[in-house]
Amino acid sequence: MDRGYIDYAWWKQLSEQQIKLVSRLQKSAVFNVVQSYLLDPQDPHILQDQCIEFTGTGQKKRLAQFQMRRVVVKREDNKGHLELVTNDFTRSPQAIAQLYKQRWQIELFFKWVKQHLKIKRFIGHNPNAVRIQVLSALIVYLLIKIEQMAHHQIEPMRLTLWRLTHSLFERPNQISDYYRRKKQRELYEKQQLSLL
Repeated sequence: MDRGYIDYAWWKQLSEQQIKLVSRLQKSAVFNVVQSYLLDPQDPHILQDQCIEFTGTGQKKRLAQFQMRRVVVKREDNKGHLELVTNDFTRSPQAIAQLYKQRWQIELFFKWVKQHLKIKRFIGHNPNAVRIQVLSALIVYLLIKIEQMAHHQIEPMRLTLWRLTHSLFERPNQISDYYRRKKQRELYEKQQLSLL
């Protein structure tokens, strides 16, 4: 989860319900290190692996006997490190780092949804209505993408969407030309004199 969901009391409730979590630790977090675990010398990305207790103001009594695991990971882009916190003591520190990295795939997916599906506002507010609206937008996007691939179109998706929204209720040129020629032929045949 993101740092916006940091609530130690809630984390304690989740841990008591056997729900595993991984989040980033705030820089202002106050904690004591209970135990430090041995690190794998083959993995230079894991800097620390510790068991901690939060000891901030007013939290010691509320969070008594609540321990979390702190894993410090060196970032791949060499822009410092990440301090991760989890209640999962069974997985390796590499697996904890990988779990947090997978969260970014979800972030990237929602960024893509915001950029490409153009959902300005939700029609309904319950989870089912939001789910239906997002899935409908995804289906429309995929159908248009399939149509583009079937006709070997190389134009950007936004141009195809623009053309579709502006010409949805207009006849394509070939069909309109066919109907115009048909009307002209009918009119011409009416004007012809019969030879009989």
